[in-house]
Amino acid sequence: MKDVWVLDINEDTFNALKGDFNRILQKTLDNMERQENEVAEIKLSLKIRLTKQEAQDFNAAYDAYRDVIVPRFTHKITSEFKTKEEANGLLGTGEQELVWDPNLMKYVMRPIFDGQGDLFEDADASDDYSGPRRISESNPENAEFREA
Repeated sequence: MKDVWVLDINEDTFNALKGDFNRILQKTLDNMERQENEVAEIKLSLKIRLTKQEAQDFNAAYDAYRDVIVPRFTHKITSEFKTKEEANGLLGTGEQELVWDPNLMKYVMRPIFDGQGDLFEDADASDDYSGPRRISESNPENAEFREA
């Protein structure tokens, strides 16, 4: 039959889908090369809807209708590549506690007093607050403490 569309990706039926895919593929590769991206993702979505309808049955000897299923295929092709910049940081090493500072009228972090005295510090050193300290954001693993 002349107007029969074979539902096979290798047949002409899906030429529009294949053409759109090839166009997106070429454009993605071009953009990746120009922007020096190493990874991209192309997603193809094919939605299929089957709708039941009635159609006149011209093969019947009388005025009759038959049930038919009308297919509808909708495709969507997307290309995505990312240029990602990232910075990480860490505030708090688990050795500080959150407390309210009545002088500043703000929450602060201070070292948790572990009950151990230091021979070189005053006995009341655990009550002193010398300001928040934070870890360097550029390299948290080997960071040194600094005054904020």
